[in-house]
Amino acid sequence: MTDLTGHYVDAVLARYQSDLSVFRQYAAVYTEVFEEYLTDETVRMTDVNFITRCAEQDYRDGASGAAVFQDIYDELEAAHG
Repeated sequence: MTDLTGHYVDAVLARYQSDLSVFRQYAAVYTEVFEEYLTDETVRMTDVNFITRCAEQDYRDGASGAAVFQDIYDELEAAHG
């Protein structure tokens, strides 16, 4: 299996450009990262940083079928697997 994390992140960010619910979906699933996004005043996390961090973990979760955007994971794996 090829590591397609970067491609996955890019695909999720592209989806976010047209569907802002991507942010809300990740906030609901990756609550620890979202809490950091809300409270870390020393290093301001942008929306893109937040989505990138979540997407990197989400890609790893995709191997077990648990990605938020499993459709993107499956398409990448099928194309590059």
